[in-house]
Amino acid sequence: MGHTQVPRLRDPLHFRSNEVEAQYADYARKKVKGGHMVNLAKLTLFNVEGAFGDMGWLLVITYDACTCPDLVHQFYCNLQVVGNYNDVEHGQELRITSYVKGVHISFDYWQLADLLGIAYDGPMVYCAPGEPQFVEMEMRAEIDNQLLRPDRWQMRACYLRPAPRVFCKIIQHNLIPQSGHYERVSQLTQFLIYCICTRQPVCLPYIIMRTMISATLSGHRGNLPYGRMITVLLTRLGVDLVDEKIQEKTFSSPLDWEAIWGCEMRRSVMRRGTRWCALTLGLRWLMLRLLLGLVGIRSTMIAYIWMSMRYHRHHPRMRIGLVLLLWRLRYLRPVLLMTLVLHAHLLI
Repeated sequence: MGHTQVPRLRDPLHFRSNEVEAQYADYARKKVKGGHMVNLAKLTLFNVEGAFGDMGWLLVITYDACTCPDLVHQFYCNLQVVGNYNDVEHGQELRITSYVKGVHISFDYWQLADLLGIAYDGPMVYCAPGEPQFVEMEMRAEIDNQLLRPDRWQMRACYLRPAPRVFCKIIQHNLIPQSGHYERVSQLTQFLIYCICTRQPVCLPYIIMRTMISATLSGHRGNLPYGRMITVLLTRLGVDLVDEKIQEKTFSSPLDWEAIWGCEMRRSVMRRGTRWCALTLGLRWLMLRLLLGLVGIRSTMIAYIWMSMRYHRHHPRMRIGLVLLLWRLRYLRPVLLMTLVLHAHLLI
């Protein structure tokens, strides 16, 4: 009990070798990110169709296809790389091979572009998460000016301009699927948003291949990307999808105005509500301390500011700090003050 059950494969020919078959359990435990079909009709305000159409990437965000997770697991388990994938200058020689249900899979960047119906013009660039900055400082400043709102300087999704924020969500779910917090905008995502806004061509098939390769490297703990795209690719290469398990629709709901902005609004309301609760609790605590005359005004203001700023991010730390402050008092005052503070917290 407690262990994830690995599905049994129907045919031993699903694997290239015994070593590959032994690795399948690790891939089978990972979730498959199917991607999201973009509802262009509800994003006309941001000209998503025109922007991705000019880049030649429109088909990759509008696939109305299912995701077969078992086939995706087999694809990544059997994936092998031909060529040096770290050498961007010789990216033309990079090739991916795999083996799914008796069908040998092999493609390079332009064959992948032909199979998916997307453009392969532009330079070949890639930057894995955590790698040093790969763009020059002049372009770094230009990217910030193009994407960020005038009053912001930190590269987060909530600080982007409206159109770049929409492009960011589409890229994070479809072009470069990422795991974890979607507020974090990777360097490669920033560069792709900039290219879309300025209509500068970039070789997307090469980026897709490098992202696939990164998902097979040792130490990768994220999900397996491109579930829907790989299913479409396998279908066009002759892999039979009969009797294959289909991933639930909940993982591939369409991206539209409500899906993108509704989540942002809910997070914004939650942040404001939490800050307001912290502010109200801090004011009541300040009034109680002043009325009881326990400490001076300077230490009281320091404690209030610390609690108001840290409450919504470090909730347990605030409680521990409050208990430590009250513990230094004597007799019944700590009990009385703790009771009043807890009562005020419950009334908020």
